[in-house]
Amino acid sequence: MSDREWYPAEWIDETCPTAKPTPDAFIVDCGGAYLLGYALDDGDSDDDERDSLNAPLAAGDIVYFMCCDRLDDVAVTFNKSGNHVVHGTIPAEHNWVRIYGDQDTLQESFDEMVKAIAEGDDFFDLRDMLFPGDVESERVTLQFARWSDRIPHRFIIENGKPKFEQIQPSTANN
Repeated sequence: MSDREWYPAEWIDETCPTAKPTPDAFIVDCGGAYLLGYALDDGDSDDDERDSLNAPLAAGDIVYFMCCDRLDDVAVTFNKSGNHVVHGTIPAEHNWVRIYGDQDTLQESFDEMVKAIAEGDDFFDLRDMLFPGDVESERVTLQFARWSDRIPHRFIIENGKPKFEQIQPSTANN
């Protein structure tokens, strides 16, 4: 199972704003003028997102987007050595994994997570976080995703309708 979410690439950070199902969903029509962002009646976003992120759009503008395919969650039992038991199947296509809901545990792959648990880290010790005190093993739910590279889109008005058209990266600077 995969659910695709889109974001303007410049908005991607440790925590992302509200996702949309397509790049076009970020177009806000202000009576013939356009914004990239969230409409006032957009029930999924909040005032802070509109105030800090909304920006003017003009025909020909290039906006880079990234998509994120949310993959199935998988339960895993870890122990301090890094040994683990997977209760399901790790999605092969992932490039993002974290313990459910905890951004501080983010890793680029399951293998990197296993290594971080087994070896520890002086700066941020995932093993100490996962195994406080005398805890030797912990069953957790892992969230997996596949993030795209930055994908350029040109804002156009076609037959009176605003939309984004995906373009080749080589033409994005032209």
